[in-house]
Amino acid sequence: MSQANPDPRSTRAPRLTTLAAFTLTSLLIVSTAAARPGQAEETTATGTASQAASTPAAADLPQQALIGPTAERAHELWNLLATGHLDELMSVSTDQIRTTIGPDQLRAVLNSLTSQLGAFEEVRAVDPLEPPAPASGTPVASFRLHCRFEHATLAARITVDEKGRLAGLWLEGVEPEESVEETPSLPEGVIEEELVLEPESWSLSAVLTLPAHPAPTGVPGVVLVHGSGPNDRDETIGPNRPFRDLAHGLARHGVAVLRYDKRTHAHRDLDPQKLTLDDVVVDDALAAISLLRERPEVADDAVIVLGHSLGAALAPRIAARDGRLAGAILLAANARPLLDVLLDQLSFLAAQDGTVDEEESARIEQTRELAITIRSGQAPAQTMLLGAPASLWSELDAIDPVTTAAGLDLSLLVIHGSRDYQVPPAEHELWRQGLAGRSTTELRLIKGLDHLMMRGSGPPGPADYAEPRTVDEELIQTVAQWIHATVDQQHTGPDSTKP
Repeated sequence: MSQANPDPRSTRAPRLTTLAAFTLTSLLIVSTAAARPGQAEETTATGTASQAASTPAAADLPQQALIGPTAERAHELWNLLATGHLDELMSVSTDQIRTTIGPDQLRAVLNSLTSQLGAFEEVRAVDPLEPPAPASGTPVASFRLHCRFEHATLAARITVDEKGRLAGLWLEGVEPEESVEETPSLPEGVIEEELVLEPESWSLSAVLTLPAHPAPTGVPGVVLVHGSGPNDRDETIGPNRPFRDLAHGLARHGVAVLRYDKRTHAHRDLDPQKLTLDDVVVDDALAAISLLRERPEVADDAVIVLGHSLGAALAPRIAARDGRLAGAILLAANARPLLDVLLDQLSFLAAQDGTVDEEESARIEQTRELAITIRSGQAPAQTMLLGAPASLWSELDAIDPVTTAAGLDLSLLVIHGSRDYQVPPAEHELWRQGLAGRSTTELRLIKGLDHLMMRGSGPPGPADYAEPRTVDEELIQTVAQWIHATVDQQHTGPDSTKP
């Protein structure tokens, strides 16, 4: 164990891990072939900002550019998307692409990108990837593009068939910036140890944060469960690392904390169509709980799960499956089905400038119709919404976190922030109603906190996540005090105090 064992990735600049409010995997827009990324063989610098801005329509492209899956062709196809030439992009896409997604859906993706990352500037490089296995027998090639926007560089993956047509498009996430962030020192009295979490046949990097001098009988332990998106162990979003803040803060208050890279972060080649909620969240959280219980520094009867956002909504399922947890902490958990919350988010973001134009209204209505189709069970297998297949959305729509939580025989702490536009205060009231009369439940709505449990002021919005901040100290103290009180009560209080 080390006093300050650095995170091997801590010299990397912050990265956004979500490109939309609820991106469950890397954002697969559409694909003809099931692409599997490999190691880049070479990097070719391509394009400038002025070139990107003047991308010609598809009909004006040289004929040779329309033939063959080359890096240059991948660059041309991306520029058609990034500069809004969406009808032209459709005209040089495969038949399956055209029947699966249209210009309006691509426009919604583009608007989401520019609203969060700023204006598109240039493609800085194109990396050839391992050729994917074509679904139709038609040879294809895959490329990763490093696309510079005003505020960040986005990694996108494009698949091109032998005729130079778009056959697949993924948005993989925002890349580290070239500037190097100084490794933050651990708080005094806190130590960390790098671990490996191995659920089933997977390998996930993890880190255990501990008070430097744990009690001989062990300290309470907490497993952090991520929100949506391919999150790293710190749940890094822009310059912010809320899970690192929580781990360091709770360890200062005598609590051990285990956090880990999410499966969809560590293994980017997973097929979204085959993923379930157990794959994305639950199974790995259960493996982390088991690993934490084995640690001699942790009291095995004092392990608690702390979920954030999607992880909070699934914390009751995790607790029910485990059966031995001392408690569950839910930060920014939705009470209603996620599809309903998503539609409210889109409406909120569209109205941020004071008006909702026809294009924004059409985009919201299109998402609403897609949600209805998913709920009907009639959505085609290849249907994707914010990077997740219809099957996963159907599974999300079926869960009822409030009812599951109400049936648990353990203590609950449910916290929301008053500035959270993703899971707004109305969700907190639904939790309060659903858990009314439950004696071992504490609910807190903390003024001024947003979805990341960070303090802010003024109207909330995505721009908040680009501002360097830390998890609120009041939140950390509230959680730490509740953990110790819950564990002490279980060790000393009568069983009759349980619900």
